Amino acid sequence: NKGKRRHLDLILKYLEHVCKHNENPRFHNMYAQRLYSHHMALTSEPSSNKLGSEELIKNSREKLREFLSNDTQFDQQRILETIQKSSLFPEMVILYSRLGLHKQVLQTYIFDLNDIYGAEKYCLDHGNNEEKNAQAEDIILQQQQQQQ
Repeated sequence: NKGKRRHLDLILKYLEHVCKHNENPRFHNMYAQRLYSHHMALTSEPSSNKLGSEELIKNSREKLREFLSNDTQFDQQRILETIQKSSLFPEMVILYSRLGLHKQVLQTYIFDLNDIYGAEKYCLDHGNNEEKNAQAEDIILQQQQQQQ
């Protein structure tokens, strides 16, 4: 298992290097998929409760989030479809936002992350757009009705 993890780490380092020096979306898509797969593999390992494993998991998720937030060459829709199969909601928020899917951002904050403050901050950070504010109000009202 350690040998397999080492192999995956080397592939990730190689793809990271390639992506820094090559704008071909194929490599960026491959790297995004590998970052996701690597994180999911770490979280599914039986030893994921150990202290060293927790640090590896945290680092892999941070690396995934950083890539999703900053890279401009990968197919965001394709990676979103992959990530939607998991419960990586903050990563979904990043991609929904980058794709301009504001209603999905707000729904994820409110229903999946139970984070009304995050939804409110998102609205404030993304302009004073009346349509977005109206969507946020509708979603918050839906949540409040469900809680009653």
